[in-house]
Amino acid sequence: GDAPPLLAVAGAGGGTTAWPALDAGGRPVVAVRQEFPDGQRQTAALTAPVSGAVEDVTAGGSGLGDALVAFRQGSAEAGAIVAAPVLAPPARFVVSAPLDWVRPASARLHWQPAPHAIGHVRYDVLLDGRTVVRNAPRRFLTLPARGLGDARHTVRVLATDAAGQQTLSAAVTVPVDGAAPLVTVRRLPGRRVRVTVGDRAAGLAQERTRIDFGDGSRAVAGAARATHRYARPGRRLIRVRAADAVGNRRTAAIWVEAR
Repeated sequence: GDAPPLLAVAGAGGGTTAWPALDAGGRPVVAVRQEFPDGQRQTAALTAPVSGAVEDVTAGGSGLGDALVAFRQGSAEAGAIVAAPVLAPPARFVVSAPLDWVRPASARLHWQPAPHAIGHVRYDVLLDGRTVVRNAPRRFLTLPARGLGDARHTVRVLATDAAGQQTLSAAVTVPVDGAAPLVTVRRLPGRRVRVTVGDRAAGLAQERTRIDFGDGSRAVAGAARATHRYARPGRRLIRVRAADAVGNRRTAAIWVEAR
């Protein structure tokens, strides 16, 4: 039967265990088991180009889940020394993004390097499940404005190492508001009108709202809704200035007929 494990190398990116064993045909091999931080594992059997007993199994680790397994197989006269790498994907890494609502130009993202020991790691950025940046030149960027509608967007970063192994970051939420407040005017019976100002994303900066009903009356400031009655019929120009919590501004001029 298989011998008990002889060598284990562990690190932040998982661990590797290697031991002399026999394959299904009874031939000597070195069994290798690689374990990942998420609990998954994979196994392999290593052999030399020559047959014979396996001896001197040894290994060294990078501390990040990678390992190098070496052993000697065969007779002293016709044996071979084998060294095989066990590569781990990039380790988990943290992505940071704004917590509060921002305008598209301020939707900035940055992330830690994905820990790895061998080769180069490239990064792709996924916005709401779609890849929007490939092979990012730096570990920080402003998200492309295209596709950044008013919403809480989900962003992930995919790290790929030189061997093609990939690690996907945890999702982060980026709240984006690129639209100015909405102004609506409703005509009511009795020469009255109602003006409503609102913002569906970041919210209205109500203190910056000003409504002028165009008849010489005092403008209404700091209100999201105002109702006004005109003293006499006629056509009036209502002017509204408003801004939302992230600085998107609206200036509206709307004609109404007071009846």
